[in-house]
Formats: sequence, structure tokens, C-alpha cells
Amino acid sequence: VAEGDSNQDGTLDFKEFASWVLDHEEQLSQVFRKIDKKMDGYIDAAEIKEAFSQLGISIDDGKAEMLVKRMDMEGNLLISEAEWKEFLLLQAGRSLDEIACYWEHTLMGTLNTGDEAQIPDDFSAEQLRSGQALNMLFSGGLAGALSRTCTAPLDRLKVLRQVYGYQHAGSSAIKAFRWMLQEGGIRSLWRGNGVNVIKIAPETAIKYTFYDFYKRLLFGGPSELQIHQKFLAGSLAGATSQTMIYPMEVAKTRMCLRKTGQYPGGLVGCLASVYREGGTRALFRGYTINLAGILPYAGIELAAYETTRTWLFRDLPSHEAPSVAALLLSGALASSIGIVACYPLALLRTKMQSKVQFSRPELNTVRGLAATVYQAEGIVGFYRGMGANLVKVLPSVAISFATFERINHYFDIAHPFGRTS
Repeated sequence: VAEGDSNQDGTLDFKEFASWVLDHEEQLSQVFRKIDKKMDGYIDAAEIKEAFSQLGISIDDGKAEMLVKRMDMEGNLLISEAEWKEFLLLQAGRSLDEIACYWEHTLMGTLNTGDEAQIPDDFSAEQLRSGQALNMLFSGGLAGALSRTCTAPLDRLKVLRQVYGYQHAGSSAIKAFRWMLQEGGIRSLWRGNGVNVIKIAPETAIKYTFYDFYKRLLFGGPSELQIHQKFLAGSLAGATSQTMIYPMEVAKTRMCLRKTGQYPGGLVGCLASVYREGGTRALFRGYTINLAGILPYAGIELAAYETTRTWLFRDLPSHEAPSVAALLLSGALASSIGIVACYPLALLRTKMQSKVQFSRPELNTVRGLAATVYQAEGIVGFYRGMGANLVKVLPSVAISFATFERINHYFDIAHPFGRTS
């Protein structure tokens, strides 16, 4: 409406709409001819793949063929100009770069969810040159901050459950929240959230910087990477960023567990207190087990996302793109599967972060701590607080997604779907 509303009255009359359609069709035709290297009036999977490659976006043969099938209404694995325009006429993007980004994030999907997500997005050379990538990272950071803030009470409940179990403040979530309110008022529900939000910027910056570094170091460049190569580079980048900001992870856990009046200096006061208790080693309590969880979480979530997408979209007509609801659901399911699979490691990490030293020496090793948890509660003990963590997944993804959309609309970024970290 905004693009076609020439008299700026907030609506489109038929003349304005027709003019917009004709203009859009002409631009789509220009892009079609640009991709059609063989100049035979059709686009095939190889030409789609080459177009992506020229933009610095790597896709495999299977995904290129899937894109062709989405638009191919005649079943000949070729896209005619008419099919091309009919499919994209009311979709986002006019330039090749915009259309490729739309495809990458909706038809193929790279929606990544969860605080633990490790595989960063790839940006094309044009997006990097134009500053669009920076705007998208900024949008994603704000979206992540808002979603974390909205679900922070559930996150604090999860941390309390992981460290103290269900005996702390009663067995029900209602009793636990009531205890929080009585102990510190409404603000106590958001303890630890400030640190959780503050660490988004440095963690994201480090992760993206080293993701590009590892791609170049291991594979010679940013383009034409296969999914397993992205997984390896992303996991290494995640490990690097976690190493650099890990003291903030310890502080976040301590702030979630603190009582009123403890750590009066906020984040700085908390870090100083932890350092006085145990020196530099105290700031990295649980680091080894945290590092051990990065690779399996990233791999499981990535595999789960691909699997859930295939399952959810198996009956989707070939010429239709997945709905927003389906994308959100697949992302939430993948994140939930990753959480369930790796939750015991997260629980042990949080318990290690909660104290500089346990009174019982055997609890100061991962093996000893795990054995104690198992002896006390069995397998169930490794999943304390998981319910609260799973409950927050879908609202967190939805809030982050909606916020990302609104911010991108404000910045006029032609990229309708992105990361929901």
C-alpha cells in the first residue's frame, strides 16, 4: 500500500494498484532475465544456485530444486517467466538480492531459536556493503532483548528449580512466584534479566565476527559452504563467544539466585563478589560442561529444524510458501527438542555456576555432581525446571519474531524473516 499509494491518502485505488503491479512485473521480468543465463526463457535449478552463489549465499542442489518446484506449475522442473511473475508478484522483494533473501529465510528457512542457538545467519556481500546486515543484527538484538524480558520470570523460575529443586518455596510454580514477590516485590521476577539482555550485543558481535573468520580459515571463503561446514564454523564461533563472555553467564545465574540487597553494585558488584570468593576460576565455573553442550545442541537443533520443516510442510502445495505460523512452530519445536536433549548438561552447568565451592568435595567435579543428582532423584533430577523452560519457548519465539518484523518495517529492510535469537 505504501509503495503504490501515489496520492498518500492511505489507500490504493484501482489505478494506483494497477500501476504498482505493472511496475513490479517489469522489475520481476528484469530479474528473471538476469538469472536466465541460457537465455532460453526458463530458469532451472542450476541457474537458481548460480544466482545465489553470486550473492554470496550458498545452497545445495536439493534446495535449489525445491525452489524450482515451488514455482513450477507445469511439472517440468523449469520456471517460465509467467510462473516466476505469478509466484512473486505479491511477495516481498523486487531486486535479485531481495528475492534471494526472501527465499533463503522463508522457503528454505533459517529461523533459529533459543538462547543457545549457535549457527549464525549468512549475509550476502550486497547486504554487508549496504549496511542492511547491520540493521538486521540490530533488529535481531532488540527482538531478542524484548522476548527475553517478557519471559524472564519463567527463566528465573527455571534457574531456581535447577539449583534448589522443587523443595524451594514449595512444589508449585504459583508458590515459587509468590515467594519471589514476598521476598523482593514485583521487580524480583526479573532478577538476572538485565545481564541476560546486556550480553546479547557482545555475544552476537563476537559470534558473527568469528563465524566469518572460521569460514575463511577452514574453508577459504564465505560462499559455497555446505550445511555441515556452516555447522562446524558456527559451533566454533559459538564456543569462542561463550569463552569471551562466560563470566557474564555466571553473573546471570548468580543474579537470578540472589536475594534482596545482595550484590548492591549490580553486574559489576556481582562479578567482583564472585572474583573475591574464588578468583578467576570462579568466574568460569561450569565452563567445561557449557562448552561440551554447544556442539550437540547446535547439531540437534539444526537437524530437528530441518526434520520438523519437512514434516510440517509435506502437504504444502508446491506453489505456496510456508505460513508464518508454520515457521514459528517448526522453530519452536526444534528449539524444544534441543532443550530436552541437552537439558541435563544445562542443569549441571547452572548448579556449578551457583557456588564457587560446594561443601562436599565430590560435588566440585562434573562426574561427582552428576552422580549425586542421579542418586538423589534418578533421571528425573536432571530435568528439574525444564517445564518452565519449555513453556517460554513459543511465546519467546513469537515475541522475538513479531518485534523483528516491526523493527525491520521501521528500517524498511526488505527481509521479512530472520533470526530470533
